[in-house]
Amino acid sequence: MKVNVNTTPNQTSNSKTNPNPQQNQKTTPQQNLNNLSMDQLYQLLLQQLQQQKQQDQSQNSEFIVKANMKASYVALKIEQVLLLKKKVTLSALGYAIPAAIDAVMLIRKDLSRQQINIKNTDIELFEKEVLAVGNKNKIVSGVRITLSI
Repeated sequence: MKVNVNTTPNQTSNSKTNPNPQQNQKTTPQQNLNNLSMDQLYQLLLQQLQQQKQQDQSQNSEFIVKANMKASYVALKIEQVLLLKKKVTLSALGYAIPAAIDAVMLIRKDLSRQQINIKNTDIELFEKEVLAVGNKNKIVSGVRITLSI
């Protein structure tokens, strides 16, 4: 088991996570698909599928556990992804830390019944500085748990 402790001064506000959803949309020029030959259409489709596959592999299967989530539900979802991707990261802040730890214990218990052992469990403790109500800076502790089989 590996334990890391990090502190990062990040500033966030109480506003919505993504106040402007238009910023995340890709702006690609529209092509007239009727004017392309079948070979060109095939090549275009193949490129798009390869790009999508690379993006799926580069994503870090990270789950954010919230305080009002049930640990059994989180454990079930994590187990499903863990069996497919072989590596999953759980993140939790403040009151969500006990739910994340309980979910990890449930995952270990359920997978041991299936004769699957969790090889690596990395636990990273961190602190995050957030902007609270009234323009006060507040430091919140968190945990990031990485599981792999």
